[in-house]
Amino acid sequence: MPRDNVVVCPRCGSKMVYVIEIEGSNSRTIRYYYRCIVCGYKVEDLSLTVRRSSNGSVEIEALEAKKRLVYPLNIVKR
Repeated sequence: MPRDNVVVCPRCGSKMVYVIEIEGSNSRTIRYYYRCIVCGYKVEDLSLTVRRSSNGSVEIEALEAKKRLVYPLNIVKR
């Protein structure tokens, strides 16, 4: 996020910071969101889930503003 842009909390009007969280074991979920530094309110931006499918390829699932996109990737093993 550029330094000139300030995102303001819709609940309390304070500054929000951009947060990236990574979690998971068999698959990885990466969440991007804005969080208010005062009241903790969150505004979701994007969520990515990366997992290996049963045939060995990698799938990336993107959830963005109520949209669901799945990107299958074929990994060449050497």
